[in-house]
Amino acid sequence: MKQIYNDLGMLNKDIMREYKIRCQNHQDLVDSLKQINLIMQRASNLRIGSYKTAFINSCRESIKQKNFTQLFKIINED
Repeated sequence: MKQIYNDLGMLNKDIMREYKIRCQNHQDLVDSLKQINLIMQRASNLRIGSYKTAFINSCRESIKQKNFTQLFKIINED
């Protein structure tokens, strides 16, 4: 019986460690998305009207397609 509790305790520690890793990964992802949104917002403020809308739509489409090289090209476009 003692061995079963020890195994259960070790399994619980493993589960908690994996949960902390997932939480940290999620937090890193959220922080990265906030940075990307801030960059997009600042870059879109340099444009007016339909150009601003087209810029934001292009950025969103690049993110949906996971095409980050295209996203960087769109943001750095003069």
